[in-house]
Amino acid sequence: MSGAQWVNLGGPGGCGIESLAASGSYLYAGTHFGIYLSSDDGGNWTAAGAVGSAALGNVSVYGLVAIGTSLFARTSRGLFLSMDNGATWMSINSGLPEDSRVQGFLETGSILFAGLSEGGVYRSTDNGTNWFPAGVGLPEDADVLSLAVIGRDLFAGLYEGGVLLSKDDGASWTAFNTGLPDDPNLKQLAVSGKNLIAHVFLDGIYLLADGGETWKKIESDMTEHTEIGFLAASGQILMAGLEGGSAYLSMDGGGIWTRAGSGLPEDADVLCFAMRGSRLFVGTFDNGVFWSDDLGTTWTAANSGLPSEASIIGIARIGTDLFAATRVWGGKAGVFLRAEGGAGWEPVDSGLQAIAEICCLAAAGTNLLAGIDQGIFLSGDRGQSWALAGPDRPDPSRVNCIEAIGTLVLAGTSEGIFRSTNRGRSWSPVTSGLPGSIGVYHIASLGTRVFAGTSEGLYVSKDQGASWTPIEAGLPKNSVASLAANGTNLLVGIRRGGSFAEIGEEEGPIIEIWPPDILYLSTDGGKSWTAVTEGLPDKFSTGDLVAIGSVFFAALQNPYTKLGIHGLGLYVSRDGGASWTSGEPWQQTAVVFNCFLLGETALFAGTAGRGVWRLPLSALKKNCP
Repeated sequence: MSGAQWVNLGGPGGCGIESLAASGSYLYAGTHFGIYLSSDDGGNWTAAGAVGSAALGNVSVYGLVAIGTSLFARTSRGLFLSMDNGATWMSINSGLPEDSRVQGFLETGSILFAGLSEGGVYRSTDNGTNWFPAGVGLPEDADVLSLAVIGRDLFAGLYEGGVLLSKDDGASWTAFNTGLPDDPNLKQLAVSGKNLIAHVFLDGIYLLADGGETWKKIESDMTEHTEIGFLAASGQILMAGLEGGSAYLSMDGGGIWTRAGSGLPEDADVLCFAMRGSRLFVGTFDNGVFWSDDLGTTWTAANSGLPSEASIIGIARIGTDLFAATRVWGGKAGVFLRAEGGAGWEPVDSGLQAIAEICCLAAAGTNLLAGIDQGIFLSGDRGQSWALAGPDRPDPSRVNCIEAIGTLVLAGTSEGIFRSTNRGRSWSPVTSGLPGSIGVYHIASLGTRVFAGTSEGLYVSKDQGASWTPIEAGLPKNSVASLAANGTNLLVGIRRGGSFAEIGEEEGPIIEIWPPDILYLSTDGGKSWTAVTEGLPDKFSTGDLVAIGSVFFAALQNPYTKLGIHGLGLYVSRDGGASWTSGEPWQQTAVVFNCFLLGETALFAGTAGRGVWRLPLSALKKNCP
């Protein structure tokens, strides 16, 4: 079964754009997920060739340079070259040190130069086929962050050491720091007309006028309260992006700066820019691409077809409309709509703007329900407007899950279960059979029974959630992270909780230790249970579970560590949960799958930073009997 059967539906907002380049009729964008190209001035984007086309790939592209018919890409896998507008790529790393990263790149006089992290400057005279160290005068293991050229003068900006100059195509180098502060740390060099602009870390912007030999600091209140994160030039236009958001443009080589106008998010960290004709493009840290036709006065987003870095924590469907809820992530928290046949996601969160965190999303008939950290919001008009649900709502409880069963809706919260018999318009708390202040994380129905995964084990209801009984036979009384049911089979993910341990001497670190989760399976509707191990990793943390006929999907993650959560992939069981495999397309490592939604014709998956994906059920019927 091919991974290509998963279709990427994108996601809210844009992704991080590390680099932009324009060449001919094409615009290229380097992202954390490969290279994308647009042939209509950013109107639509498609993956560009082998480096960027792998489904859910994780290739990071740090820089793009277009020189004639050659397109060069600095990536997490090294340096690549395309001669056919990004359709195919070849590695061009022969002679470059394996452990160094290319940070600066340019061409002058048919010679290519590459500035390396802790590797100095290398040059190539055969379009990147072979590389050799560039001359003498560079400090040993020089960390070169940027390269610039004016005429035949080649400049290198070093993290420690300031600016070096070569007048003989890199054969020899001399310091060129007169006017700069002592021991300057150079972040970026940019050429504006015949002037050279230098960004000195924590000290501002310096100008070297045409033919000059002394740097002069550019006085500006632009950076009074923050540091510059990005500086680059295109022709006479100079752009600076400030850390934490906002961007400025200068049309006179840095003398006068004007803040970018409306349409560009205030917190958008600008990382790169390019020009195609008179249109100016910028790439941002996590809001994608924007363009301006009036030199930065107004901006328009251009993200159709780009991957999304939003963390999708809930998916719902009403008719042909698909909805996705995101956590706080780059200013894109909220609920978004992708209409049937649409290419993008539109915000539908009027009334939700001030909500701190959305925890889950569900549809009950034509009502859309968003569980937040302080109750439930309801929309009866497909997200156009929202209001707190009616009396006795679960407020201020954190709502972890919402399950619609016909007109009945159950909500699992940090303070137990709430019940609605009118599709979420009003709620009442359920107390019968449940301990006080019990956390409820997942609810699923199996025939006439409803199961609830809680902080104190698994509970079952035989009267549509009005009263509950604990399930204890053969099942540990630990936190149930997730559950899924099909036929008579019930699958639960048991989370065994964490502890702290001191490692080493008295001053040694304290490490948080989390035992791995366990999957338990019942084939008789919850009367008896067995632990499932066949085909599963030795250690994992359970994400969401979903059942499709006799097939189970399990989204597994690494056990919690201080380094964060990483996906172990999608695992599938074709025998009702007894054994598991991780072959394609299920095994997508490094991807965290947050949630699933089973529709009539497709399975939808929401990820942490890879958007929403769709797998046709016809593919499952054909390949998973």
